[in-house]
Amino acid sequence: MLHLMESNREQVLLGLRHNPGYAFASPDDHPTARHLDAIGASSARLELQRATYRPGIDDPEEKHLADAFYAQSAGLGLAAVARARQAMEVVTSLRRSTAICGK
Repeated sequence: MLHLMESNREQVLLGLRHNPGYAFASPDDHPTARHLDAIGASSARLELQRATYRPGIDDPEEKHLADAFYAQSAGLGLAAVARARQAMEVVTSLRRSTAICGK
């Protein structure tokens, strides 16, 4: 789970590099969609792991630890990453529309 959480954060940062408005922007040889798709895939895997792992826990202490980890990680960071992904999708769409309109 930690690896997938880290992958999501990494893909958000890599996706931000596509925005020419940022000082740290750098041109890549692939579309932002590559990062958006990676975020979607990692998030889906995290949700599936959480959904299948939690019900299979028999030990009350392990259940408590799993719940504490989920809470302390802000739900595995899924909501925050989803908001970042959505913002990147909006920016990508706006840039595409601007390019099409020639503005």
